Amino acid sequence: MKDGAIQQVDTPLNLYLKPVNRFVASFIGSPAMNFFEGSIQKTSTGFAFSEPHGLQMQLSQHFQASLSSLEGRQVTMGIRPEGIGHVRATLNPAAPTIRGRVRVVEPLGSESFVHLDVGTSSAIAKMDDACPVGMGGTLELPVLEDKIYFFDHQTQTTIPC
Repeated sequence: MKDGAIQQVDTPLNLYLKPVNRFVASFIGSPAMNFFEGSIQKTSTGFAFSEPHGLQMQLSQHFQASLSSLEGRQVTMGIRPEGIGHVRATLNPAAPTIRGRVRVVEPLGSESFVHLDVGTSSAIAKMDDACPVGMGGTLELPVLEDKIYFFDHQTQTTIPC
């Protein structure tokens, strides 16, 4: 519920996996989803998400069909923290990557929260292992495609991918 209006009614898992809008996506999950404001750009190898003065992420074939109609449009890209640097993503050589400077590392025993400066934005990666570099170091981490979401910039509704 937001401002007295029901946003989505579903099971907790479906709210997490299939949010209908940015509000629901930001509300469910800990740490919260990372958001980046930018646009979809055509490249020589397909499409990329481009944030002005920040994140540039080449998108794999997985997204090509659903994003082709969004070329040049403003969108919000959301990435779940546990999708950044996940060991399963490292097994996919075509996985999109996110590059950032390590600002803070929170070691929590079996996992670490790594706070990154990504261009003019920030992000949190929830990693299964200890962070391989210290504060101030740079990481380029693969991203799980099923942890990436796109939202319409104006309506904030989820764009199906």
